[in-house]
Amino acid sequence: MISTWFGGVISDKIGRKEMFVVGWVLLLAWLFPLLLLIETANLAWVTVSLVVFRAFRGFSYGPLPARYAEMFPARIRLSGSSISYALGSVIGGAFAPTIAGALVGKFDTTVAVSIYLFIWVGASLIATLTLKGRTGADLYPNEDNDGHAAGGLGGTRRS
Repeated sequence: MISTWFGGVISDKIGRKEMFVVGWVLLLAWLFPLLLLIETANLAWVTVSLVVFRAFRGFSYGPLPARYAEMFPARIRLSGSSISYALGSVIGGAFAPTIAGALVGKFDTTVAVSIYLFIWVGASLIATLTLKGRTGADLYPNEDNDGHAAGGLGGTRRS
Protein backbone atom coordinates (compact mmCIF):
# COMPACT_ATOMS: atom_id res chain seq x y z
CA MET A 1 0.00 0.00 0.00
CA ILE A 2 2.80 2.42 0.88
CA SER A 3 4.75 1.78 -2.33
CA THR A 4 1.60 2.17 -4.43
CA TRP A 5 0.93 5.54 -2.81
CA PHE A 6 4.61 6.47 -3.18
CA GLY A 7 4.59 5.43 -6.86
CA GLY A 8 1.56 7.62 -7.52
CA VAL A 9 2.98 10.64 -5.70
CA ILE A 10 6.39 10.37 -7.34
CA SER A 11 4.81 9.88 -10.77
CA ASP A 12 3.22 13.32 -10.37
CA LYS A 13 6.73 14.75 -10.03
CA ILE A 14 8.87 12.70 -12.45
CA GLY A 15 6.21 11.43 -14.86
CA ARG A 16 4.05 8.31 -15.10
CA LYS A 17 6.12 6.72 -17.82
CA GLU A 18 9.30 7.18 -15.81
CA MET A 19 7.72 5.70 -12.68
CA PHE A 20 6.47 2.69 -14.63
CA VAL A 21 9.99 2.14 -15.95
CA VAL A 22 11.37 2.23 -12.39
CA GLY A 23 8.78 -0.34 -11.33
CA TRP A 24 9.39 -2.66 -14.28
CA VAL A 25 13.18 -2.55 -13.91
CA LEU A 26 12.98 -3.30 -10.18
CA LEU A 27 10.61 -6.19 -10.87
CA LEU A 28 12.87 -7.58 -13.58
CA ALA A 29 15.77 -7.54 -11.12
CA TRP A 30 13.68 -9.23 -8.40
CA LEU A 31 11.88 -12.01 -10.33
CA PHE A 32 14.57 -14.67 -10.03
CA PRO A 33 15.38 -14.01 -6.34
CA LEU A 34 11.62 -13.88 -5.63
CA LEU A 35 10.87 -17.40 -6.75
CA LEU A 36 14.15 -18.89 -5.57
CA LEU A 37 13.40 -17.57 -2.08
CA ILE A 38 9.87 -18.94 -2.27
CA GLU A 39 11.30 -22.31 -3.31
CA THR A 40 13.22 -22.50 0.00
CA ALA A 41 9.85 -22.99 1.78
CA ASN A 42 11.30 -21.01 4.69
CA LEU A 43 8.57 -18.74 6.04
CA ALA A 44 10.93 -15.83 6.70
CA TRP A 45 12.40 -15.93 3.18
CA VAL A 46 9.00 -16.36 1.56
CA THR A 47 7.73 -13.35 3.51
CA VAL A 48 10.73 -11.22 2.53
CA SER A 49 10.41 -12.22 -1.13
CA LEU A 50 6.71 -11.34 -1.27
CA VAL A 51 7.05 -8.06 0.65
CA VAL A 52 9.81 -6.87 -1.68
CA PHE A 53 7.85 -8.04 -4.73
CA ARG A 54 4.71 -6.19 -3.64
CA ALA A 55 6.73 -3.05 -2.87
CA PHE A 56 8.31 -3.06 -6.33
CA ARG A 57 4.96 -3.81 -7.97
CA GLY A 58 3.44 -0.82 -6.20
CA PHE A 59 5.77 1.49 -8.12
CA SER A 60 3.99 0.51 -11.34
CA TYR A 61 0.51 0.34 -9.75
CA GLY A 62 0.65 3.81 -8.21
CA PRO A 63 0.67 5.79 -11.46
CA LEU A 64 -1.83 3.47 -13.18
CA PRO A 65 -5.11 5.34 -12.46
CA ALA A 66 -3.64 8.68 -13.53
CA ARG A 67 -2.16 7.11 -16.67
CA TYR A 68 -5.52 5.66 -17.63
CA ALA A 69 -7.13 9.08 -17.14
CA GLU A 70 -4.49 10.62 -19.42
CA MET A 71 -4.95 7.99 -22.13
CA PHE A 72 -8.60 8.61 -22.97
CA PRO A 73 -10.64 11.69 -23.87
CA ALA A 74 -13.14 12.71 -21.20
CA ARG A 75 -16.21 11.43 -23.05
CA ILE A 76 -14.92 7.82 -23.03
CA ARG A 77 -12.50 7.98 -20.09
CA LEU A 78 -14.41 5.71 -17.71
CA SER A 79 -15.24 3.12 -20.36
CA GLY A 80 -11.72 3.15 -21.77
CA SER A 81 -10.14 2.80 -18.34
CA SER A 82 -12.55 0.08 -17.22
CA ILE A 83 -12.26 -2.01 -20.36
CA SER A 84 -8.46 -1.66 -20.46
CA TYR A 85 -8.06 -2.65 -16.81
CA ALA A 86 -10.50 -5.56 -17.08
CA LEU A 87 -8.94 -6.97 -20.25
CA GLY A 88 -5.46 -6.58 -18.83
CA SER A 89 -6.47 -8.38 -15.65
CA VAL A 90 -8.08 -11.26 -17.52
CA ILE A 91 -5.43 -11.67 -20.21
CA GLY A 92 -2.46 -11.01 -17.95
CA GLY A 93 -3.66 -12.47 -14.67
CA ALA A 94 -6.40 -15.05 -15.06
CA PHE A 95 -4.27 -17.70 -16.70
CA ALA A 96 -1.01 -16.96 -14.87
CA PRO A 97 -1.54 -19.38 -11.95
CA THR A 98 -2.43 -22.23 -14.33
CA ILE A 99 0.56 -21.48 -16.54
CA ALA A 100 2.87 -21.20 -13.51
CA GLY A 101 1.63 -24.54 -12.16
CA ALA A 102 2.15 -26.19 -15.54
CA LEU A 103 5.67 -24.76 -15.81
CA VAL A 104 6.66 -25.99 -12.34
CA GLY A 105 5.08 -29.38 -13.12
CA LYS A 106 6.98 -29.72 -16.40
CA PHE A 107 10.38 -28.35 -15.32
CA ASP A 108 10.23 -29.08 -11.58
CA THR A 109 11.62 -25.64 -10.72
CA THR A 110 10.33 -22.12 -10.23
CA VAL A 111 13.04 -20.80 -12.56
CA ALA A 112 10.67 -21.56 -15.45
CA VAL A 113 8.05 -19.33 -13.81
CA SER A 114 10.66 -16.61 -13.36
CA ILE A 115 11.44 -16.76 -17.07
CA TYR A 116 7.71 -16.60 -17.91
CA LEU A 117 7.25 -13.56 -15.66
CA PHE A 118 10.47 -11.99 -16.98
CA ILE A 119 9.07 -12.16 -20.51
CA TRP A 120 5.80 -10.45 -19.49
CA VAL A 121 7.44 -7.76 -17.35
CA GLY A 122 10.00 -7.20 -20.12
CA ALA A 123 7.16 -6.79 -22.63
CA SER A 124 5.53 -4.30 -20.25
CA LEU A 125 8.77 -2.35 -20.04
CA ILE A 126 9.11 -2.26 -23.83
CA ALA A 127 5.48 -1.18 -24.23
CA THR A 128 5.97 1.55 -21.62
CA LEU A 129 9.02 2.87 -23.44
CA THR A 130 6.88 3.35 -26.56
CA LEU A 131 4.30 5.48 -24.71
CA LYS A 132 4.22 9.22 -25.06
CA GLY A 133 4.60 10.97 -21.71
CA ARG A 134 1.38 12.79 -20.81
CA THR A 135 1.96 13.84 -17.21
CA GLY A 136 0.50 17.32 -16.79
CA ALA A 137 -1.28 17.20 -20.17
CA ASP A 138 -4.64 18.93 -20.62
CA LEU A 139 -7.21 16.21 -19.99
CA TYR A 140 -10.01 18.24 -21.61
CA PRO A 141 -8.44 19.63 -24.82
CA ASN A 142 -11.68 19.63 -26.84
CA GLU A 143 -14.04 21.17 -24.28
CA ASP A 144 -15.07 24.72 -23.56
CA ASN A 145 -14.76 26.33 -20.12
CA ASP A 146 -18.09 24.83 -18.98
CA GLY A 147 -16.98 21.25 -19.62
CA HIS A 148 -18.99 20.77 -22.81
CA ALA A 149 -17.45 19.13 -25.85
CA ALA A 150 -16.37 21.64 -28.50
CA GLY A 151 -18.59 21.83 -31.54
CA GLY A 152 -21.78 21.00 -29.64
CA LEU A 153 -21.29 17.23 -29.92
CA GLY A 154 -22.05 16.24 -26.39
CA GLY A 155 -22.51 17.03 -22.78
CA THR A 156 -19.50 15.63 -20.99
CA ARG A 157 -19.23 17.48 -17.68
CA ARG A 158 -16.30 17.77 -15.36
CA SER A 159 -16.99 17.44 -11.68
